[in-house]
This record gives sequence, structure tokens and C-alpha cells, in this order.
Amino acid sequence: MLTIINCIAQNSLSFFWLANRSDMLSSHLLCRRNILFVCICNALNDQTVRTIVASGAGTSPGAILRSAGCKPQCGRCLPDMAEMITEHQTASAFAKAAD
Repeated sequence: MLTIINCIAQNSLSFFWLANRSDMLSSHLLCRRNILFVCICNALNDQTVRTIVASGAGTSPGAILRSAGCKPQCGRCLPDMAEMITEHQTASAFAKAAD
């Protein structure tokens, strides 16, 4: 049976599903003490991923993992990393358009 756990991180409400066994974590996002983990397998949090993306080194999920010295494990983080890259590119495009 799955349990829903609510977690508040950086002024937003995040949900993740935690199975009865710790090795059965079915979500890619885990919040603990105001740190939002994007990749549990490699212990990469959102700030680390955003820093890599902002530096220009994170042009793909694979590039983010390489920049962090990691390799993909289960792959559940890859869609979220891709979304974070897209969000950064969109924000950068808006910032350029505003100038």
C-alpha cells in the first residue's frame, strides 16, 4: 500500500509517493529538510541541478549527470531534469526579450 506524504519545500507544496519498502520509491522527487532531491540514486538536489543548468553545462539530463560526476541509475530523474532545462531556457528567452 502506498502512502502519500506532503512536503513543503521552497514555498511550494510537493507530493511524493513512498512505498512500504524504501527500495520501492515510486517518485523521483523527495523532499527532506527543505532540500528537493531530483535524483535520489545520485543524491542530486534541485539547487545542484539548477546551478549546473545555469552554468551552461547542463544542456541535457545526461550532461547534468556528467557535470555532477554521476551516471544514470534508474532514470526516473531524467524527465524532471529535462523539464528544468526547458524552464531555464524559457526564463532566459524571456529575460533576453525584456532587454
